[in-house]
Amino acid sequence: MSLQGRNLADLRREAPKQCFSLSTAIRLGLQILSAIKEIHSIGFLHRDIKPSNFAMGRSTAMMRKVFMLDFGLARQYLNAKGEIRSPRSAAGFRGTVRYAAVSAHKNKEMGRHDDLWSLFYMIAEFLQGQLPWRKIKDKDEVGRMKEDVDLDMLLEDCPTELHQFAAHLRALSYPDLPDYELLESLLVQIVNKSAIPMDEPYDWELGYENLSGRGKANGNISARMKSHTTAVIRDHRYEDKNRGLDTQAPITMGEDEDEQTNGQCPQIMHQGESAHEKQEKPKYKRHEFLKPKYGMVNMDVIDAVNARLAACDDQQGEENARDVEANFNLPYTILRPQPVEAAALVNKAVPYPADKTRSNKSITVPNSKDGHNR
Repeated sequence: MSLQGRNLADLRREAPKQCFSLSTAIRLGLQILSAIKEIHSIGFLHRDIKPSNFAMGRSTAMMRKVFMLDFGLARQYLNAKGEIRSPRSAAGFRGTVRYAAVSAHKNKEMGRHDDLWSLFYMIAEFLQGQLPWRKIKDKDEVGRMKEDVDLDMLLEDCPTELHQFAAHLRALSYPDLPDYELLESLLVQIVNKSAIPMDEPYDWELGYENLSGRGKANGNISARMKSHTTAVIRDHRYEDKNRGLDTQAPITMGEDEDEQTNGQCPQIMHQGESAHEKQEKPKYKRHEFLKPKYGMVNMDVIDAVNARLAACDDQQGEENARDVEANFNLPYTILRPQPVEAAALVNKAVPYPADKTRSNKSITVPNSKDGHNR
């Protein structure tokens, strides 16, 4: 595989309002739809469709070509006879919480339409700048929000063809063959109605100048979307259920988190080096590492934090440790256990052996737990 350029997640985050123009979003959607159709045609599902798994070409000749990446969660949905495999009763979650289809949240077997649901969420985010469940980490909570989402709110000020796109996907189940031509025609209708030139430069090629000063259309996040997100979080925040994790599968989390750039473009990383790899600050609190849904405990991060705390053992130790706590967003008492109070020391006269010159010698021994001297 040849070296590729920037991925779509980074390119979107660099935009002034973290969204693309209608021209860029729909033309990207057409290319991604074509790539999904291609992988389905050879009998595989991708199962992790998200912006960071699509990158632009690196060379001048390929700079406007979108490439699909990362097939680590791909699964063959056809058997050796070319027939659709029977769905498993409990398949486990696969994908990225923000973009996964509802089927994945329910631990159901994923079908071809589920890759297309992820594409739909990508296009909505490209146009609106965010999704209502953007800040929520609990996959079950996000799944409920996706089931209950109001498409009029999610697609506010977006072309009506995207409503038809979602309507077709809602009519499909695991074994059904999606109508790729219908979905492609809906996106082409948007291109034609908006008179979008297919060879027009993408937003990042123009330095995002075509987005500056733009109004609500595909720009500012609507108050309806913000209030919807807040209401759902308020209703279900901090639900802590001891759910069975026997069918839990690896969950890709945090790779497409939005970053606050204050209108400035993030530093460009070398190929294979992400912005999150440059940050030493851990993404989750230490006690959250211990939750099964986050996978194995990240001991490297914990050791790094403890090393910082150990360096604070001076006359201002506690104050400095509090600063570390603030920087890492970690509870002081979790990482830094309170010192155990030392046992009281007493003097006790112990008889010296008879063959010694001194009659006795005083030694210091601690009290026993029952309060009697030994």
